[in-house]
Amino acid sequence: MDWWELGLVSRHVGHEFSPTHLHCPYCSNRENFVRVFRAEKRGESTQQDHSSDVWQCQSCAEEVFVQWHSEKGMIDFRVYPQNLRHGLEDALPDDINTEYQQAINAYIAENWDVSVVLLKRLIDLLAQDQGIQGQNLLSIFSQFVEQGLLTKGILEWATEIECLAPSTTNKLATQESARELLTFCRWVLDLLYLLPRAKQRYR
Repeated sequence: MDWWELGLVSRHVGHEFSPTHLHCPYCSNRENFVRVFRAEKRGESTQQDHSSDVWQCQSCAEEVFVQWHSEKGMIDFRVYPQNLRHGLEDALPDDINTEYQQAINAYIAENWDVSVVLLKRLIDLLAQDQGIQGQNLLSIFSQFVEQGLLTKGILEWATEIECLAPSTTNKLATQESARELLTFCRWVLDLLYLLPRAKQRYR
């Protein structure tokens, strides 16, 4: 799956991506960003030159990934993660949305352990909603992939997330581990609920 197949493309006039179009998905501050990385490549499906930037929020030090290209005086771009708090309310079941919002609140309050516990419970709720049973969180994602609901890339990412491993049940969460799990869960929610909803609208 190509990055450009996920989500909606935002657009503005220009030849270079501007941080004035960014807002932090973690602390919601706008425009206060510094670019810390850039890579360029030609897209296999689009045959256009794409730039991939990483911008760091100067308010909370979190980072966002931006993929963009310029064409005929216009900049098309995508930002990941998208706003973590908003954009899913109408697509999610109420109990799942409540759990997700509480996990974000805990993260913002710097309660890393609480946020991770809530996100793990969120994964259990996702499994129940999709009719999936698993012995542990990783087996749940394996079944998601087997049923074609998630990609193998998501499963590979899940296996790399330390706090999802059964052996780390009693290990204290850090800001980094909570942030990664929160970002991961937003991707999972997008793929399970937001993307199917968008496909239905355009059929």
